[in-house]
Amino acid sequence: MVTADAKSDQEIKGRIGIAKTTYKMACVLQSKSVTMSTRLRLLKCYVWSTLLYCCEGWIISKTMESRLLVTEMWFLSRMLKISWKDKVPNEEVLRRVNTSRQLMLTIVTRQIRFVGHVARKEKLKYLTLTGKVEGKRARGCQRLTFLSWLERSTGYKPLNLIRMMRRRKENDAMTAVYARTLP
Repeated sequence: MVTADAKSDQEIKGRIGIAKTTYKMACVLQSKSVTMSTRLRLLKCYVWSTLLYCCEGWIISKTMESRLLVTEMWFLSRMLKISWKDKVPNEEVLRRVNTSRQLMLTIVTRQIRFVGHVARKEKLKYLTLTGKVEGKRARGCQRLTFLSWLERSTGYKPLNLIRMMRRRKENDAMTAVYARTLP
């Protein structure tokens, strides 16, 4: 669901809400008898799959990026039964779970693969992706486009991005570049 002004905010908010409702299996995810690696795998399998459904087309603004990072930490804190009142830092939560931030890396990896697939086809979706659609631009500041979001997250210019994404081997290299920029 993308609005007329090319924003995915409503879709992301809805997906976060759906993912939080799928956290009903908290008894398993918070159980001390299940190992942490198994709990993380269950979280990624059941909760993140609903959260990341159709994330390949999301245009993620700074506020939505921070909201997704907060959601990731919310799930991890819930797994450890840490209340927000305890004021445990995110680094401590990640250390206890023995992991790093993975959600945004997963989203960008999926988007890079999707754009590479679309760029190799060179049809209507490719024209839409590159922004070569006729008409007048709306008033106000420029909206964040899909390619400008990927440019911000990977550090490559849009033209170089499309050239690189046409070759499958470079998609993994771009994902590795993004992984180094994560906090």
